[in-house]
Amino acid sequence: MNKTSLRLPIIIFLLSAGFYFYQFLVQVSLGVVSDSLMQDLSLKATMLGVISSAFYYLYVILQLPVGFVLDRYSTRKILFGTMLLFSVSIFIFAVSHNILILVLMRIFMGAFSAFAFVGALVVINNLFPLRFYSLMAGITEMMGALGAIFGTALFAMATKYYPWREVFVVLSILGVILALLIRYFMRDERNHHQNKLQQSISLLSQITYFKSVLANKQIVAIAMYAFLLWAPVLIFASLWGIPFLDSNHQLNLAQAASAIAFIWLGIAIGSPLLGWLSEKIKLRRVLLIVGALIGLIGSAIVIYMDNLSWFAISGWLFLIGLSAGVQTISFAITRDNSEKSVRGVATAFVNMAAVLSGILLQPLAGILLDLHAPHTKVYSSADYRFALVIIPACYILALITSIFFIKETRCQCK
Repeated sequence: MNKTSLRLPIIIFLLSAGFYFYQFLVQVSLGVVSDSLMQDLSLKATMLGVISSAFYYLYVILQLPVGFVLDRYSTRKILFGTMLLFSVSIFIFAVSHNILILVLMRIFMGAFSAFAFVGALVVINNLFPLRFYSLMAGITEMMGALGAIFGTALFAMATKYYPWREVFVVLSILGVILALLIRYFMRDERNHHQNKLQQSISLLSQITYFKSVLANKQIVAIAMYAFLLWAPVLIFASLWGIPFLDSNHQLNLAQAASAIAFIWLGIAIGSPLLGWLSEKIKLRRVLLIVGALIGLIGSAIVIYMDNLSWFAISGWLFLIGLSAGVQTISFAITRDNSEKSVRGVATAFVNMAAVLSGILLQPLAGILLDLHAPHTKVYSSADYRFALVIIPACYILALITSIFFIKETRCQCK
């Protein structure tokens, strides 16, 4: 492909990856406005955890159907429609004072955003030669992390001067603009490398393939590792990290938000870098072990050590994010351990497991906070340390899983 022929595909790719950027921006928003939201709506930590985790309910369930739908219908229409509905859900969330509607809108946001990452991969597969796939998939992952960085900084800055509701309304308007750009620029071209037989696979076949994936002990172990490794990111970076840093390390909102952004910066750098490194050294399992070990050390220091400077906290959070970049390797080792006919389903299963950690453990942290401090809505350093013990616990279990249950593939596929 020459530069001229690449121009439109690159624009289309950037718009689809922009959807993924945008949905990550929305994911992390509650972590920044958590105190304002709790005061505005008189929420306890448990309910805030429920509202935040609601984003992942349908997101997880829809991972397999999303791939099926995008393979068979207009990518342009689907991404335009889901991006538009996603933006409408944000607007309703911004103006609502009803807890049930807030939870429902977060569920809808997750459902519509489920199309973002898979949609970007479909665009890559449809419009680019196969040799670009790994690189551009890594760039898409990086776009998500950059969305989290930008979102954390944006919400910290904007909510300093404007009510959180007004900020969300502006965010929804930006989403509508992105939807219209997708509608105008995107094309539904199919890559000539795409397998015609694969396009005709029925949903029933997908379910059959899913059963075969569940029978693969290595894939199940990798999914468990993905769950345990990504849980600290969703617990700390997406929700409880900023209020914890405020309480435990006396950082103001801007300082705490900028420190949390270093987790996402580490993920943005680590995802493509560690994926490349695993291919270079022909080892996967050892990097999974190192990632869990660094996460364990870093989280224990940040959560349980006192008198850390902003620079020290940011440095350790960057290392935690860098270690979370091995999540990319979990997808690569999934590919190594699965037959070609079920690789898509296996990858979706591992991704589902990673996101499932948010559904289960974000509310659990809130429950533990309320158990430790049942008569207050202002939580102390001791309260947060009690609740966030689940983070190093996840890393310990991930370490055990990678050492004893995951086998080295040396980058060799089945």
